Amino acid sequence: MNLLYIIPKMTHGGGMTDVLAEVREFRKKQFDMTASVVVLEKSLSHHLIVQAYEMGLKVFIEPSEHILSKLIAKASLVIVKYWNSPAIYSFFRSLATLKLDFRLCISPQVNGLTTPQIIPSWIYKIADLFVKIHPNTPIHKLRQGVNNLTIQSFLDLPRDIVFKKSKRIDQFRLFYAGTLNMFKTHPELIQVNESLAISNYEFDIWGAGMDSAFEKQLLGCQNVFYRGFSNNILNTIQDYHILCNLQTEYTYASFDKIMKECQWFGKPVVVLKNTFVDSFIIDGVNGLLANDMEEYKYLIENLASDIDLYHSLSEKTFEFTYHNDTQDRKVLDLFEAYGNVISSMPKKQINPEDCPVSEWEAFLENIGFSYIQAQTAMENMPILKLKFLLNCEGGLVHFLKLFPENSNLRSFANSVAQIIEMTH
Repeated sequence: MNLLYIIPKMTHGGGMTDVLAEVREFRKKQFDMTASVVVLEKSLSHHLIVQAYEMGLKVFIEPSEHILSKLIAKASLVIVKYWNSPAIYSFFRSLATLKLDFRLCISPQVNGLTTPQIIPSWIYKIADLFVKIHPNTPIHKLRQGVNNLTIQSFLDLPRDIVFKKSKRIDQFRLFYAGTLNMFKTHPELIQVNESLAISNYEFDIWGAGMDSAFEKQLLGCQNVFYRGFSNNILNTIQDYHILCNLQTEYTYASFDKIMKECQWFGKPVVVLKNTFVDSFIIDGVNGLLANDMEEYKYLIENLASDIDLYHSLSEKTFEFTYHNDTQDRKVLDLFEAYGNVISSMPKKQINPEDCPVSEWEAFLENIGFSYIQAQTAMENMPILKLKFLLNCEGGLVHFLKLFPENSNLRSFANSVAQIIEMTH
């Protein structure tokens, strides 16, 4: 089995961590397979590229059409770690133009339900296998007979994990992990966690960076600290009691990996309801669900003031995860699904008519609107949703970077920017 992974970019959110974990698990099982990775954009993480080479993975960064054609011809299965990236759209247009034969697994890295990361109809149409991380990712648009699985990210855990109860808690320690911008976390993350009514606590932020709005909020904070990027998150989380994964209803990412890593070590995860990440939490079992920010503060303060209550939730979190997160079974299920599609599906070409003919049409599919609908809907959109539409990955600014000559994209971006400016 020759697997060819396609990722938009080699960053921690670009799909590479999932590829490394997947290949590592397959090799542990001594499955008969080889793997290569194609990176569509030049954004690189030194940390991840080193890991890839240490594992002996062949990585091709922005390969020419000639090299790409050869790689696809040799591949038993092409696996796209999918999100609405303009580079992914360009990749599929190239495949349609080059008339290449291949089998395709779409593996969404997003929930697929929030603008501008709504998985478009044409992606479902061309998939031969659909492997999703998020339980709520829609599947009703898949072709009849196409298999689908829900498999959360594989973790590279120590072999024998033993639950360690905190003997004494002198300082209650909370943390958030992830790049700090309005698309990856709640805009009130810092100010809410700075003002918790806990006598001795610390809230740390671990991530690759933050935008200027969050940098300003950090100024003068006494309890919230930015710690930078962790090269060994499994070691880092040992020092904390709770992961606080505050998101908004527009957040598109899954965050399943960091949540599951924490739960394996008995660290409960606290999230807000109705934010998509809440589907990974069973309230009072492997974390807590808060209705709003006020209840979030109450829940955290209550745990900090009642250590027995915290210890009980921590032990439940570990026990539930230990008995229910059967990674070995998931590894077998995934490899079997790859084998089944390879043996049962002939290679085929993308019909050019199945793929949007322009980047403008591709963008409209990503936001789930026609142009007329989008123009009308913009005036009633909440300001945060408009900012997602304009600035986040897969949004207008991202598309314009790759397609600066597209007048429709530019005109629409100007319209959205004007509405945001007027709202301010």
